[in-house]
Amino acid sequence: MSDSEFLDRLDEEMGFVDPFEDNVAEPEYPPRHVSLPLGAAKAFGRPKTDEIYKKQSEIGSPRCPQQRPDKKKCKKPFPNFYEPIRSARDETPSQDCSENKTGAKERNNPHRVEAAVSPVFGLTEEKLYNLLIQHTVAPEDLFSNCFSQVEPSPPVKHCFGKPFRIPKRLAGIEEDFDRNSPTAVERTCVRCNDQFFVNEHGYLTKQQCFYHWGKISYCRHTCCENTPGSKGCTSSKHHVWNGTVAGINEPLQGFVSTKRSEKVKQKVFAVDCEMCYTVRGLELCRVTVLGFDGATVYDYFVLPEEDVVDYNTRFSGVTESDVYGPKSKTFQQVQSDLLDFIDEDTILIGHALDNDLRVLKLVHSKIVDTSLVFPHERGFPFRNSLKQLMSVHLNKAIQTSDNGHSPYEDALSCLELIMVKIKLHYAQRRLTI
Repeated sequence: MSDSEFLDRLDEEMGFVDPFEDNVAEPEYPPRHVSLPLGAAKAFGRPKTDEIYKKQSEIGSPRCPQQRPDKKKCKKPFPNFYEPIRSARDETPSQDCSENKTGAKERNNPHRVEAAVSPVFGLTEEKLYNLLIQHTVAPEDLFSNCFSQVEPSPPVKHCFGKPFRIPKRLAGIEEDFDRNSPTAVERTCVRCNDQFFVNEHGYLTKQQCFYHWGKISYCRHTCCENTPGSKGCTSSKHHVWNGTVAGINEPLQGFVSTKRSEKVKQKVFAVDCEMCYTVRGLELCRVTVLGFDGATVYDYFVLPEEDVVDYNTRFSGVTESDVYGPKSKTFQQVQSDLLDFIDEDTILIGHALDNDLRVLKLVHSKIVDTSLVFPHERGFPFRNSLKQLMSVHLNKAIQTSDNGHSPYEDALSCLELIMVKIKLHYAQRRLTI
């Protein structure tokens, strides 16, 4: 048998045809373990063995009728084994989210407490309270997670801890004051990590601050796409600090503890605060409290006790006209209002809630913090942002406005994330709520 006859017979047995022949249906290709005889592909001009198999790029083409999956349709939020959560975003927006004719948000709402008649999340407040008990921060872990506490040893004082970080020293800055003066206090800028000096009257270091407001992602700043270490793309008149120092902060002035209530009532609230920078550090400029069902319970602007250095409007969404508006309250009034309906047994939900309680000057023990419930893969003190958690676990985009964050949206997002955690906890154990 000649070589040509042998190849023709082999073609018939394996179903091969000449690709140059017209009106011939394209054959099915052999399994990968079947190989052609040496010189067969070259003799008849056929493609090589590795080239005749279907490629991933050919899926969906006439050569391969298999349809490529639609990524948009197949994309599901994690976890994907529970029913979608019906949140307050699906309901009629409250007065906090409604817009007036000028387009400005009506942020000031009267102090009211909504009755738990038709819960949005499908749970009563008492049921949700019992489910959240296991997710509260343990009392012995409050101080290590930067929450304020009362030190019982005399004299009784409030204190909290903060992780250390290495500041960057000033270089080549002219100063017209004595660093060793007893009134001069050295602070570290939270934006550019430089050091500056202040006293009880104001700033001593007269230096402009250049910083990047965006985070570092893939070795680039998200605000300007410049590399880390480059000069800041944004400037401000002064350096700012958050009012805390590394290590133990004590004693704390003006802090109060939530009181024990005679009538034991299981209450759940979500809290979010907006802050501005003053000479003393971060101070409260707006507070929003939501009920367990997502209804607005309390929402007011707050007059800072010190002169404002920077309103941080890019993130807080608060302006000078908001803070000094006719409907804003003083800090003492807001703190007194909160203590009227938040007692020792109330569960507070929030993201990085230690910062909110610090500016509220409240000491509370029943805490559910989403930054701790969904911990960072590198551990404390690293924390996942609320925006990232909502994107990963609920496939929702928040904090997309150019006018700053909405405390209503942030507090509601914390409620939704906690419901995800509860459903995930019970689904893993094959239990029902």
